[in-house]
Amino acid sequence: MADSTDNSAETSQSNKKSVRGPTMLKAIENVRKTGIKIPLQFDLETGECYGNNASHFKSYVALLTRERCSIAKELWKHIPEGVKNAMWTDIKAIFVIPEFDDAKKSDHFKKIWFHYAGERWKDFKSRLTRTYITDPKPDDVPPYVKYPYIKKDIWEEFVKYRQTSDFKEKSQKGRENHAKNVYPHVLSRGGYKRLEEQMINEKRQSLSKDSSGLTDDDRHPSPPERYETWTRARQKKGGEFTSEPVKKVAEKIEKIVEDSKKGDFVPTGRHDVLTEAIGTPEHGGSVRGVGKKHNITTYWGRSKVSRQRQGIDVKEQLAAFKADLEAKFEEKLAQERKMMQDSLMETLKSMGLSQTSDTNNRVMVPEACAEQVVVTGSAKGSCSPAPVKMQNELKEVVVTESAKGSRSPAPVAEAEDNMDDVQKLLIMVLKKGDDHLDVQLTHCSMCTNFLMSCKCIRELLVGFIWLDMTTISVWCSYIHRLCIENNTTNVYGILEPSFLNIVGDAGKKSDQRISQSKCKKYIQHKLENEKKECQLLPFNHGGHWQLIILCPKINTVVVICSLHWKLNPIMEKIVSSVFTVDQMANGNRKNNTVWLYPQARKQYNSNDCGYYVMKNMLDIVTAKITDSWMEVFNDPKELTAEEMYELRLRWSTYFLSLLEG
Repeated sequence: MADSTDNSAETSQSNKKSVRGPTMLKAIENVRKTGIKIPLQFDLETGECYGNNASHFKSYVALLTRERCSIAKELWKHIPEGVKNAMWTDIKAIFVIPEFDDAKKSDHFKKIWFHYAGERWKDFKSRLTRTYITDPKPDDVPPYVKYPYIKKDIWEEFVKYRQTSDFKEKSQKGRENHAKNVYPHVLSRGGYKRLEEQMINEKRQSLSKDSSGLTDDDRHPSPPERYETWTRARQKKGGEFTSEPVKKVAEKIEKIVEDSKKGDFVPTGRHDVLTEAIGTPEHGGSVRGVGKKHNITTYWGRSKVSRQRQGIDVKEQLAAFKADLEAKFEEKLAQERKMMQDSLMETLKSMGLSQTSDTNNRVMVPEACAEQVVVTGSAKGSCSPAPVKMQNELKEVVVTESAKGSRSPAPVAEAEDNMDDVQKLLIMVLKKGDDHLDVQLTHCSMCTNFLMSCKCIRELLVGFIWLDMTTISVWCSYIHRLCIENNTTNVYGILEPSFLNIVGDAGKKSDQRISQSKCKKYIQHKLENEKKECQLLPFNHGGHWQLIILCPKINTVVVICSLHWKLNPIMEKIVSSVFTVDQMANGNRKNNTVWLYPQARKQYNSNDCGYYVMKNMLDIVTAKITDSWMEVFNDPKELTAEEMYELRLRWSTYFLSLLEG
């Protein structure tokens, strides 16, 4: 009996159907770690992606949407813009996305793929409903177990809504509308673009079998007609059609094609073979047989009849002609500017640089701000030391560059060959021979007479110490410049970290630490005089950097820490006091301030906290994040070496531009 039981157990185990787990795209994550972006091919007019990596791109967009967008939201438009912008930033970090000079074209291109992401998000929710709610199977594991990005409480909220009468009524209407589609297709996710490529390859292969007497046009067949792709998309592998109405339309198409060859039917514009066969005109949405990326205007152009009916007079035509000339002139100027920038880029590359440096936007210091900050050295902070061999080589370069007298060219040249672009930039700074470097920072009007000693630069060069007070101050100025370029200076404010460098618990002053009262006064001054949506506060306590974000409009304080620690009690008390006063001054006396601690990118050593603060500030400003902090910053992965190198390169390039300016 025991043997029989064991055999039956083994049989049931072997007969159990194996199912595919959730797609995680580990291969793309491995490519991401290399820092090499995956190339893509796009139709710039329609935004459609095609080619070898198109399937990987679409799969990643769908996966990212499932991970970042909560299924508890009812509609795609309810997903916060901050989440979508963060997704787009992540996509651009992995794939080569086209860059447009026109901001409208860039936004339109992003909108196309957000529409695609919304469709995949909706399909995912429908699949969850069918699998786990409408027709559940007893042996299926719960979705919050199968999918690591679905939390149990979110799933319970999702199930509760899907079982309401409102949703069931909405779902029934959707099924009724779907049943009205009498022309179902069997296209894969490659869509009509992939089908068109497949049909062209089939024509090419059939022609290559008999190459005698073929012209160049025959060897390179033209794309299939619209009626051909429409019919092929509704044929199964065996050749049968997906429905009886499709079969009837296909038979009509054959007859109309024969009539057109005889001259009995002449296609004219939008009234072609497919329109005649189906019997209904094209609507203003997607064009049948070519995919959703095309609409009636992009495929056929604007109707001549409609243009004639508009009755444009001569003055309007002249004005349009003038505007067109001005646009072409501006385009030509832009091309010339780009050529000059490319030339400058090549010059910088020959010097060992890999990024252009822009002149910073200076901010005049008002006379009312009498208090000044003078930073002449590096405050204590964590560091990421270079390898010992590299340190010795760089020390030799530093000593040689700063010493007067004879030089030892061979070791110096050998060391410089081992340098990366960041180190070469810093060597250029040391070659100036100054004891202190006077730079004008722009992020805070109270930050004047900012002096950085060359000793600090040598530390940056030799030990890669990127986490001291002066370094973060320069980074704050760089972030402010990005805000100017992105027209978001009314959204983000950046506080000077040296004014947040408070005295510790023991009350002992060190270096350039300031009293708690001065820190409190400074934050209060910024909130009162700068009505920003978000104030970014880089804060260092005990050698560890954290990022504090004040959001007065939504009465929220966000603390992003790479070790997932709470804020220092002293600074928490200061921020709470200042924020409470500011909220009361703006009439908000009832609601308590919300404190958020997102589980953001996490460091797994004790050295790189400054990098994470720099990266978080950069992501916030570039993705224009102002809310949904817990959803956007919900990624425990550590920074890669390539990401940290990019931060170092951005910092050093900007710092050199300050010296040149």
